[in-house]
Amino acid sequence: MAHFVLVPGAWLGSWAWERVVPLLEEAGHTAHPVTLAGLAERSDGAVGGVDLDAHADDIVAAVDAAGADGGEVVVVSHSYSGMPVLQAVDRLDGQVARVVHIDSAVAEDGQAFLDSDWGQQQREVIDRAGGVWPPDPDQFEGQGFSDADRDTLSRRCTPQPGATLTQPLHLQRGLGAVPTAYVHCLQDSAELDPDVADLARRHGWQVRDLDSGHWPMLTTPRMLAEALLHTAS
Repeated sequence: MAHFVLVPGAWLGSWAWERVVPLLEEAGHTAHPVTLAGLAERSDGAVGGVDLDAHADDIVAAVDAAGADGGEVVVVSHSYSGMPVLQAVDRLDGQVARVVHIDSAVAEDGQAFLDSDWGQQQREVIDRAGGVWPPDPDQFEGQGFSDADRDTLSRRCTPQPGATLTQPLHLQRGLGAVPTAYVHCLQDSAELDPDVADLARRHGWQVRDLDSGHWPMLTTPRMLAEALLHTAS
């Protein structure tokens, strides 16, 4: 039996995993969806102290709780949360059996989520929004969402604390210390990002494709659950 710690991407809370959790449980595992500080039910408008370190702390606490009774812990990131998952797992020596990144942002020590030309534009958006990154409905287009899903996203997504996106990663052990798989969602981009492909090659990550949009936990939950079960085994 594995304990899956499910960490959502930007703007989302633990609710994003509602369609995946029962599928993992039906297969005999436990699932522990996480809401990171400043988001969803933990969004109280006070985001000044919420940064990448705070989100890494949340993930460390979730792994500690999930593995308290023994068994292997598998940490799953999605999109933005690849960054705090990398930082958390770097601190959790021996406590994580495997990491699975789902179309995640991944980087090396000293890099931040918004370190790019596109990222500079988003930093300006954060500044104009008072320190948060507002949900962008345009990013949900062409990702396989039903009208009902888009309504859910518009109601439930919350602004992302800006410092979680701008604070650089702090890693000590590197990216190859824990067995890692990367799930690339083909409907979001036909080709794997070259920087991600380079990291995967250099650190021995398993890479597999998923015929899904960028949010498979919402659009293709059964396909995603099967991928998680496969990579965890």
